[in-house]
Amino acid sequence: MDLFISTPLSLQIAFTLLIGFLMLMTGLAWAAQWLNPARWSDALLRIRTWWFIVIPTLLALLFGWQGVTLFFAFVSFLALREYLSLVPLRREDRPLIARIPNAEAGPAGSIGLVLLLLLTTQLNDALQYIWGKMLGKYKIIPAISPNKTRAGLVGGGLSCALLFFLLSPYLSPFSLWQALILGLSLPLIGFFGDAGLSAFKRDLGVKDSSNFLPGHGGILDRVDSLMFTAPWFFHFTAYWHVSGY
Repeated sequence: MDLFISTPLSLQIAFTLLIGFLMLMTGLAWAAQWLNPARWSDALLRIRTWWFIVIPTLLALLFGWQGVTLFFAFVSFLALREYLSLVPLRREDRPLIARIPNAEAGPAGSIGLVLLLLLTTQLNDALQYIWGKMLGKYKIIPAISPNKTRAGLVGGGLSCALLFFLLSPYLSPFSLWQALILGLSLPLIGFFGDAGLSAFKRDLGVKDSSNFLPGHGGILDRVDSLMFTAPWFFHFTAYWHVSGY
């Protein structure tokens, strides 16, 4: 509790709203599955897994950069383990690590930037799923990812852009036009990350990288978009808001 109280007020509000949003979505998922089990058969399973993802992530954020570093080191280890189970790593391959800057990070500090990136990227996947289920008729890339629809891409992307624009003044140092650029570009870049991993898995003849996260697949399936959005977010932030970049 002391950790939560000592965090900036904007982060406290963001954490509380996120938990409230998950509770709301849990209720809606239960209702949707009860009303139309054929269409929303996996809704509750996906929401339960989101709880499993969100709670450890928020706890890591509460512990500051040390907690974030250890948490993402563990997530990266799990993702690498899944990747190596699909394809062998060549000896000449080397990892590339980027760190979100601490300096000039806005009212919520560097943790606010990390939270904003995670919220936008992960909610984009979830909102694309919801919009696609509700209104999706026209497939975008049926040969690679049959569940990707135009309604999902546009509805999820615009919803996430609006969320990013609204949260940006409280969690980042971005100006209005910078928030607009990032809000619109991150969902689209995340879509390409998701589609890229889908193509990779289809080429290998597998549906999910593992069964670690029920309803979602494996760790790779949850960080596929993040692998594309994180570098763009980092370099955009560093270019405009870190002295000497």
